[in-house]
Order: sequence, then structure tokens, then C-alpha cells
Amino acid sequence: MVLAVVGHTIVEMTSPFAGVLALPLAVFVLASVAVGLRTTPVLNNMLAWFLGLVTFFAAEPEDVLTGLLTLVAASAMGALAGFVCQRLQHRFAT
Repeated sequence: MVLAVVGHTIVEMTSPFAGVLALPLAVFVLASVAVGLRTTPVLNNMLAWFLGLVTFFAAEPEDVLTGLLTLVAASAMGALAGFVCQRLQHRFAT
């Protein structure tokens, strides 16, 4: 999601002179970074990269920091719920 904030910043900075091409330019840069990191350990989950980017841009936050914190909090709650569910399932299965 931090990469999405960088993309949002790229769009804002390039919009005055690139116009409607600002978003495709930002998407190209972000996709290049995400694909470039596909072989890096810990960062090699391309699905997570693209889901984070799409989620951030789909949310269209008014304030970037508030939008990022909201999405990070929601992701953390989902991750915690998934972890608790997995642990409970493992405990009940044994």
C-alpha cells in the first residue's frame, strides 16, 4: 500500500504537465517496480502488490495518510482474524 501512496503522489505531481497520461505513467512505474521485485525474498508476492495498489486507488481517499492508515488497519484486522481462525482450526483438529 505504501507503493500505492507513491503512485498517488506520482499522479498528483505529473498531472499538471502530463494531463490524462499521468495515471498510465504512474501505473507503468508501479508495475515495473512490482514485477522487478518478484524474485526478491519476502517481497515476491506479486498478487499482494497488485491487490494493495488496486485497493488503495479504488478507495480514492481524500487524505492519503488517513486512507493509508484505514487500509492498513483493515488489513491488520483481516490478517489477525485469519491467523486466529487458522490457529483455532489447527487446535480443534488435533
